[in-house]
Amino acid sequence: MRMSKIVRTGANLLYPFILIFGLYVIMHGHLTPGGGFQGGAVVATAAALVIVAYSYDEVTGMLKKTAMKARESIGLLLFIGAGIAAMAVGAPFFYNFLANSGLLFG
Repeated sequence: MRMSKIVRTGANLLYPFILIFGLYVIMHGHLTPGGGFQGGAVVATAAALVIVAYSYDEVTGMLKKTAMKARESIGLLLFIGAGIAAMAVGAPFFYNFLANSGLLFG
């Protein structure tokens, strides 16, 4: 069942703000109460809002399987690349080489 145009428009307007707030909570979890779990719950709420505003079949129809596989592969490569980046400076795999570096993360 599809919701009315007002509900779908409201979901379209709120979705980016909810998503940005969830990513903010995830990124600043080490400074404030919150973190991965709480930020993930906010991001999941944004996804649930879109699924409720539109039908589940319509949302899954918008997602292309090949594009999702490509994004998943890119994420895996970035994760492994972060581990290898630490090894490039002579540290162990996934060593936090940015901590106390005096740059942005100092």
